[in-house]
Amino acid sequence: MNVDLVETLLYEAAAQPDGTLEVEGPEAARETKFIGAAGLAEVSLPEGEDVITPTRAIIKRVTAAGRKFLNVFNDEPGPMHHGGLTAY
Repeated sequence: MNVDLVETLLYEAAAQPDGTLEVEGPEAARETKFIGAAGLAEVSLPEGEDVITPTRAIIKRVTAAGRKFLNVFNDEPGPMHHGGLTAY
């Protein structure tokens, strides 16, 4: 999982008035699938999109778990801060 990309996608979705974000590109679509599988957001694929290797996906709504995930980044004192451990 590309944590930086996941963070960006979740922030962008959360910033949308309706919480919906359409993403394009294989890497962004793949990470969006991971976001959904992890329960960080409700996601879907456009009709006709390849389920195995999508190139487009939709974040429908950031969940409470996704907001908690984003709060980790809001509170971070260094480049990466997770659960009291800081990695540089």
